[in-house]
Amino acid sequence: MMISKKEQQIERISVNGQPMEIVKTYTYLGTNVNENWDYSLEIKSRIEKARSAFQKISKLFK
Repeated sequence: MMISKKEQQIERISVNGQPMEIVKTYTYLGTNVNENWDYSLEIKSRIEKARSAFQKISKLFK
């Protein structure tokens, strides 16, 4: 998969005869990346994961 702000500027790449798909978002090593390199969605995702984990362990302290 390839990410680009401007699809028309990308030279199409193929691997084993299969063209690479152009996408707007991608998860790489657990990090959400988008075409604008805007990390706001990644930050929101990590906050939600932390909130969920905290709720799970907070039950142990009650």
